[in-house]
Amino acid sequence: MLDVVVHAESAPQPGTDVGGSIRFRAGGSAANTARSFAALGGHASLICVAGQDSLAGRLLASVRAAGVVVHAVRAKGRTPRLLALIEQGERSFITDRSVADELPPGRLKLAWLARVDGVHIPAYSLLNCSLPQAAPAAALAVRRAGGTLS
Repeated sequence: MLDVVVHAESAPQPGTDVGGSIRFRAGGSAANTARSFAALGGHASLICVAGQDSLAGRLLASVRAAGVVVHAVRAKGRTPRLLALIEQGERSFITDRSVADELPPGRLKLAWLARVDGVHIPAYSLLNCSLPQAAPAAALAVRRAGGTLS
C-alpha cells in the first residue's frame, strides 16, 4: 500500500487552501509490522495482494529491501493507496483498498506459513471481501503449529 501522509498546518476548510507537507511512504499495517519486526532482528514474511502496476513492484521491492520475505499474489487492478490527513495531532484516513482485499483462500499457500512462530493479521483482513476466509485459514495454521497470533 502506498501511504500519502499529509500534515496540515491548520484545519482545512471547504473551498480554501491550507499549507502543510505531503510525503509518500511504503505503508500498509501488515507491511509496516513486517518491516519493524525485521528491523529488530526477526525473520519476517509478508503475505499480500499487489496490483499489476509499476507502483506495486516498487513497493514490494522496498519491503524486500527491508529484509522481509514477500509472498505477493498479483491481481489485476491498482495498487492500494491510503491518504493519512494529520491535523492538530489527530489522523484521519481515506483508503482506496483496490486489490488489497482480493486474496481468496485458494491462493493462500499454507507452505508460506511453515515454520512461523507468529502471525499478525490486520483488522482490515477480517472485515473485507475474500479476506475473511483467507485470514482465519492462516491463523488456524499458525495456532495449530503453536505460534502466536496478533
